[in-house]
Amino acid sequence: MQAVWAIAKPDITPTLVFDKVLTERERNRARDAVEPVTKKIQAYQTIQKDGEPWTAQSREDVKAYWSELQKHSGKGVFSLIAAHAVLVALIMVFLARLVPLLSDEPEYRYRNVNLCLVVLCGALVVGRAASYFDDTGLTVPVAAGTIVLAILLNARLAVLTGILAAILLSIQFGYDWSLVVVAGAMSSAGALSIARVRKRSDMGGAAVKATVAGLLALLATTLATESVQTEAVLRRLAMVLLNGGVCLFVVPGLLSPMERLSGIVTDITLLEHSDLNNEVLSRMGVEIPATYAHSLMLGQLAEAAADAVGGNGLLARVCAYYHDIGKLRRPEYFSENQNGKNVHDALPPRLSARAIASHVTEGMELAREYHLPKPIVDGILEHHGTCLISFFYEQALEQHKHGDIQEADFRYPGPRPRRRETAILMICDAVESGVRSMKSPNEERVKEFIDKIIANRAADRQFDECPLTLKDLEVVAEVVAKRILSTLHTRITYPEKTTERKAGTVIPLSGAQH
Repeated sequence: MQAVWAIAKPDITPTLVFDKVLTERERNRARDAVEPVTKKIQAYQTIQKDGEPWTAQSREDVKAYWSELQKHSGKGVFSLIAAHAVLVALIMVFLARLVPLLSDEPEYRYRNVNLCLVVLCGALVVGRAASYFDDTGLTVPVAAGTIVLAILLNARLAVLTGILAAILLSIQFGYDWSLVVVAGAMSSAGALSIARVRKRSDMGGAAVKATVAGLLALLATTLATESVQTEAVLRRLAMVLLNGGVCLFVVPGLLSPMERLSGIVTDITLLEHSDLNNEVLSRMGVEIPATYAHSLMLGQLAEAAADAVGGNGLLARVCAYYHDIGKLRRPEYFSENQNGKNVHDALPPRLSARAIASHVTEGMELAREYHLPKPIVDGILEHHGTCLISFFYEQALEQHKHGDIQEADFRYPGPRPRRRETAILMICDAVESGVRSMKSPNEERVKEFIDKIIANRAADRQFDECPLTLKDLEVVAEVVAKRILSTLHTRITYPEKTTERKAGTVIPLSGAQH
């Protein structure tokens, strides 16, 4: 065999030859002919759960994810920055245009815009922090910020800010439109359910209503878009309940710092200053009791009139309590606090007018000394506006018929009322003190006197800087007249008891001792 193999070997040639180039080309052609197998990974989708063993598929998914991320990292950063810049610019323009239209006080539009931006930024910061343990965003308490805004500003601005916050929050959580619905429903319900806060429980009630709205919105979106899986639904409902619970505690905590930051005085602060046992009002009750009684009566009149025209009756009442605290400095210059002796008898009319007018500036100084809020200080300054102190002005004209009498020397320093509440306080102050000086007031005379006061103040242009309308003035006159007349009621005069009876009317009783 070896001999045969040795003879035949030189004539044997291979029938198959390995062509490396051709083989590689055919492999590439076959590879290209196969359709690629792709797997779509959603935003915020978990590729590999913590604690579970790695598989070949999960390793390939992670490698593919990091490969795509590195491939598009430069482009993604710049596009993300550009997208966010466009959104922020749109929101800024949106707020700058709408806030003045929705504000009750357009002159404070910059402050209102800043407050809305603070709430928006706070919601986004909390959303970023919450994203590390919550992939749905349902635990972010957007409603807390809108409830605070509704208390500080108004419900319209609060709803607008809440909807914008819900949109921006949904972008953080992968453009989840269901989050827009839930967060928007909670913030809108919370803002619209609280107008004025007269007690702390009002804030809790708003948070509860916001939670109920969020639960209903979540159930609606779940039923409309997903299959109802008990575990997933219960988990999301629990998140919304947790959100509402956070709002219950966050709203009272945020209100006081936001109030101080913005300089806005809420009804809660006004209620604190309406306590008649505080230091200032207690001093008035002891040192100037007649002025104190006048202030309490004036508070009832001003509150009723302000509420009737849609103003803040609580603000009008509290301003009435403090409007005359300047009389604490020199009570003897005011007739209600004098004990028979009138110090003005020894003073020239101009000095008397200056002494009377000084209670406004001295009241402002006392208010700042006791750290009273700005609306109360404004009430002290504006409750007389720039009215003429007519009694001493007429007296000066009589004494100096040919002298140079300047009307400005007999006017209050002002400014004129800039709020409806302080304008109403001006009217009620003049009416209450004037009616008490009438000898025999009746319904006709009281109404005529009120109309005269309002007409004189309007002719003196005292209402030019406040938003009171002619219709409002009619309502104020009607309400004030009704309240004043209710205090002028008379009582039955009881006959005096006689100690002796006439003999003819005495019936002797048997056994009686005389």
